[in-house]
Amino acid sequence: MRNKPVIGFIGLGLMGHGMAKNILEGGYELWVRGRSNSTQTALI
Repeated sequence: MRNKPVIGFIGLGLMGHGMAKNILEGGYELWVRGRSNSTQTALI
């Protein structure tokens, strides 16, 4: 059983990238969708 929920995030532009990064640093599992693959792989 998970202690934290899985979070889905759409939009990894200038603001969204920083927000998604903070979610990951908080220990949450994150599913993302951006317009281009490069924005998504930058979080890996």
